[in-house]
Amino acid sequence: MFRIHGTLALLCSAGAAAAQERAPTFHRDLAPVVYAKCSVCHHEGGGAPFALVDFEDVRKRATQIVTVTQGRIMPPWLPAPGENEFQDDRSLSAEEIELFRRWAEGGKLEGDPSAGPPPPTFTREWRLGTPDLVLEIPAGYVLPAEGRDVYRNFVIPSAATETHHVGAVEFRPEDPALVHHAVLFVDTSGSARELDRADAEPGYGGMGPGRARLPGGTFVSYAPGKLPRPPRDGISWPLDPRTDLLLQLHLRPTGKPEPVRVALGLTFVADPPTRHPAAIRLVSRDIDIPAGEPAYVVEDEFELPVAVEVLSVLPHAHYLGKDLSGTALLPDGARRTLIHVPSWDFDWQDEYRYREPLSLPRGTRIAMRYTFDNSAENPLNPSSPPRRVRHGPETTDEMAELVLEVLPKEEDRPLLLAAFQKKERLLDLVYVERMAREEPTNPRWHNLAGSYCLAAGRTAEAVEHYRRLVELKPAQANPRLFLGRAELADGRPADAARSLERALALDERLVPARVELALAHAALGKGEGARGELEAALALEPGNARVLATLGELDLARGERERARERFEAALAADPEHRRAILLLARMQLDEGEVDGAIGLLGGALEAHPDDPRLHHALGLALEKRGAVEKAREHFRTAHELEPSDEEFRASYERVRGGGGE
Repeated sequence: MFRIHGTLALLCSAGAAAAQERAPTFHRDLAPVVYAKCSVCHHEGGGAPFALVDFEDVRKRATQIVTVTQGRIMPPWLPAPGENEFQDDRSLSAEEIELFRRWAEGGKLEGDPSAGPPPPTFTREWRLGTPDLVLEIPAGYVLPAEGRDVYRNFVIPSAATETHHVGAVEFRPEDPALVHHAVLFVDTSGSARELDRADAEPGYGGMGPGRARLPGGTFVSYAPGKLPRPPRDGISWPLDPRTDLLLQLHLRPTGKPEPVRVALGLTFVADPPTRHPAAIRLVSRDIDIPAGEPAYVVEDEFELPVAVEVLSVLPHAHYLGKDLSGTALLPDGARRTLIHVPSWDFDWQDEYRYREPLSLPRGTRIAMRYTFDNSAENPLNPSSPPRRVRHGPETTDEMAELVLEVLPKEEDRPLLLAAFQKKERLLDLVYVERMAREEPTNPRWHNLAGSYCLAAGRTAEAVEHYRRLVELKPAQANPRLFLGRAELADGRPADAARSLERALALDERLVPARVELALAHAALGKGEGARGELEAALALEPGNARVLATLGELDLARGERERARERFEAALAADPEHRRAILLLARMQLDEGEVDGAIGLLGGALEAHPDDPRLHHALGLALEKRGAVEKAREHFRTAHELEPSDEEFRASYERVRGGGGE
């Protein structure tokens, strides 16, 4: 009997030991998951409110961890699992979620420390090494203690003394708990500085970057726990002395006033980029969500005119976003999911880079479909009770955007950009014209509608919008300037001259009005009157590139070539991207046999404006003159495809179409 009981005891003891051996332990089973998916945010000095970097940290929060992982609240990761794999995926598999539950319910065993990886270490040193340039947002902004989240845009002058190529950016918030996420833009227009100056505090509010754009068509962003990415082969973006960086921060009040300080560490690469991504945006401004509506849908699509590789995807909506999807319908009828977020959370938005680029052929239709929930059942609804919500940049408005970072072939990039910008302009025009109809006494919409009509070549409609703007703002000079500009474009120089003279009567220092009046005089055959207006404008603004370039044109028309050349060179010294001055100076260089100079000037301009058909055509002429017929043919082809109605572009392409050789 004793032997039997002893045997049973031994068996039970062995079974218990085996069961304990099978039970998950922290070091062997949980540590690899915790260190990879949790500790990157949950560490001292990180963006999370507590640390998860050792056994004791995890043990005392085991119940909470089980709750938030089973609810897929943590780690924050919005894309649904599917056919695409993203870099830096923080999501947990079903097996990993079950592992946390089994460990918590199985006694929270520590296990053998040597059975798992060592705890991670975190440092305040730069992860990508010492940066080549460190920039900081302006000091002095203090985040309020209470209230809703804050979106703030900070303008940072480049501090560069020459042109550099930026391959990577590392973000370093002094207090990561304040910064929910950040997005970097670049601005060469000066518009961000104007918005900054108009705000009493450092930076300016809102979610719209204005005329600033993604640097080099790439996503540069920060979120807590997101590790900085090293440079990619052949991909970088230029930083020169005229460039302002615009850092948009999503800030979260902590209950006490907090000074906001963020540094950027820029890593330069030696060579100019050989691959140039482009940012393609699907967007809907037709957002007008009734109060209580639980499933409001907006859509947009764009057909790719060239083949591309999709590198990254960035979905964006505000608090009412519910289900966000992006798809690609291939020419053969196959459908691919670009991204699907079945449960959008404004607080955890991010950009997602594919592990392997997605190849999409020419003719693919990329589409977005976003569903919004404006009901009381939406726990994220910022309005209680729900209210009507329309499109707008504030967090209590709504937006619907899907931005793709795509990489076309270099020769196809101008066609892609031109097609996309045509779509954007049409979308903008439809939106502002609708708003002008809905709010006919709001001058903002007539001003925007006039500018978009003018850009689209709908000059008569632009004139009507600006006439209405003058009626609404009769004492201001700018509306009359805009009207005169539209009348001149519409082939009515006499009417334009009258409008512009009235603008100058209201503000005699309005230099753009003097330039437009000079053009009106020239169209009416009043050459001396045109020159007089331009000389007066130059006295007011000696470094105005447009004034200098226009004076150069008049000099050239009078045969004063040396003087004209001086004007064009002065215009480019003031604004190196002034395309009219570039084209006219390059033409003079070609006439005078300076072929290499013209090629260099036009090639540099095309790097900044690859979708300009005039630059392609001019560079084609220069290359043809040098005997590089193959290269010339490519630029003539691009100019013709960008602007097929232009007879000069067509004729140049046809002339060299059958040629060959260099």
